[in-house]
Amino acid sequence: MNSQKVGRFTSLRVITLLFLLSFCSVYAEEKLNLAVAEFEARNVSPMDASAISDLIRTELISQNAFRVIDRKNMETILIEHQFQISGCNSQVCAIQIGKLLNVNKVVIGTFSKLFDAYYVTVITASEIPL
Repeated sequence: MNSQKVGRFTSLRVITLLFLLSFCSVYAEEKLNLAVAEFEARNVSPMDASAISDLIRTELISQNAFRVIDRKNMETILIEHQFQISGCNSQVCAIQIGKLLNVNKVVIGTFSKLFDAYYVTVITASEIPL
């Protein structure tokens, strides 16, 4: 990943914190189980999209407001259930992932490039019936 991309990723901390605060305001007393799925790559490399997922996951872990399922455990469980995560970019799909992983919230999204700009789209599914 080049330095231009890394510089733009710093704004993700702000986005992640806003995202985190929106959850914390609703569930201030309760630590929820959360999963961050691998983000879909659109006009970027899959490694770059994976890096975005990792940055968001790491930031959420560092805030200590959630119990964040680690990527390897998530992948293992989804493989056991033969769930194909690629192309999963809707709340319905995120809810299916949440049920399989037994988590309260799921974060999915895309990382894309259009001309010289990079975009991160985040979709959350909450209130997943367990």
